[in-house]
Amino acid sequence: MVGGVMDYERLKERQRAERHGYPENLGLRVHRALSWLHRAEQLANAGDVDGEFIFLWIAFNAAYATDIEEKYRESEQQTFRGFLEKLTELDKARKRFDAFHAAKVALGRQDTVTVLSIVLSRIYVLRNQLVHGGATWDSSVNREQLRDCTNFMAKLAPLVIEVMMDHPQTLWGQGTYPVVT
Repeated sequence: MVGGVMDYERLKERQRAERHGYPENLGLRVHRALSWLHRAEQLANAGDVDGEFIFLWIAFNAAYATDIEEKYRESEQQTFRGFLEKLTELDKARKRFDAFHAAKVALGRQDTVTVLSIVLSRIYVLRNQLVHGGATWDSSVNREQLRDCTNFMAKLAPLVIEVMMDHPQTLWGQGTYPVVT
């Protein structure tokens, strides 16, 4: 994408060079997340903000979702929070989370995870609205909010993938719907 907001090509090149060293579950997550990031980038170039947002969410979901037994399943919000805690802990240098650090300072807090959890819970409402048919494609309603959320996700999804690739030995959990042959 122009301006480097989403950087599928750079991440894909890195993934190809490193994937032999990834544990199977990370390899699957990164591969899937990159495929959806690529599709989101294609839609961004075509001007389809609705589709871009949905595919960015899928890329994010492919990275963070885990396959666990129903009786141990946490609420989606708790899962988000746990994943964000892991990401921010691994990215201690804040070399890629400067925007989140700025938000944290602007809010007068030192809790990046809470800030991201709040933002993502609001974005999740928009995701539900689109995915469950509560919106019209390319509608004039809520365009500004959709663009803002899409811009945020276009930054977050590649960052998540990159942090995961930086830490291949971290226990990310079993990816959802493992490949069955």
